[in-house]
Amino acid sequence: GLFWMDGITCVMAALIFVAVLPRKESKVVEAEDGILPIVKSPCRDKVYLLFVLIVILIGFSFLQYFSTIPLYYRDYHHLTEEYVGWLMALNGLLVFVFEMPLIKYFEKPRFNMYNILFWSTLFFALSFLVLNIMN
Repeated sequence: GLFWMDGITCVMAALIFVAVLPRKESKVVEAEDGILPIVKSPCRDKVYLLFVLIVILIGFSFLQYFSTIPLYYRDYHHLTEEYVGWLMALNGLLVFVFEMPLIKYFEKPRFNMYNILFWSTLFFALSFLVLNIMN
């Protein structure tokens, strides 16, 4: 049932995005001489490639976290599937209650985005360290 609900909510989110987000038409800008400007390849954009690498690493970490934590709770803390589900639901609730307002607060221009990324990645890594120490 969990996989079905996950799939259904993902499809619903995609439909909402298509229905709500405004469509932007691409604009073709011609130079005065009629020659189209040369478009730079994303593979040559170093900032973009660094961003993609960071997203892959963080995505890999989140995948590890959400696929191994339920097993950790089951094997080391001997929690039932129901309690593991409640803990994961509580995690989602805490993200909604605390993380979303924090993100809104830190979106202000006075905060440096790279510092935010650095500290959030550091705290995320430290959460894995805490899991190993508490074992």
